[in-house]
Amino acid sequence: MAAQLNGLLLILDEAHQLVQSDGIKQQLRHTFQEVERCGIIFAGESALSTMFTNESEPFYAQSLTIPLQNFTEPREVAQCALLPLGEDERSLMSPMTMDYLSRLSRGRPNQIRLICNSIY
Repeated sequence: MAAQLNGLLLILDEAHQLVQSDGIKQQLRHTFQEVERCGIIFAGESALSTMFTNESEPFYAQSLTIPLQNFTEPREVAQCALLPLGEDERSLMSPMTMDYLSRLSRGRPNQIRLICNSIY
């Protein structure tokens, strides 16, 4: 089966939850060292960085860190909110709603989605 695959990429969101899970981190490291053409992306809050900067951690010095920020422009918040909507539904989101959405969410994508789900 491995010969037919181009590779495997595992994406772990909320990976900062793993900081205290030594057994799981050890298993992940072992698995990804033994299997060819595999990669892993850890996405989470800034506390996640200790998994790669602490010498006692299994993934010490084995990362490329890409810090991400919340949306800062109201235009970005609007794009995030409008993306899942159909063309006919987009007209229902007024500029005032977008302004409130930007303020309430503080540019956090998960907050934008939660607020939008309650609106939709």
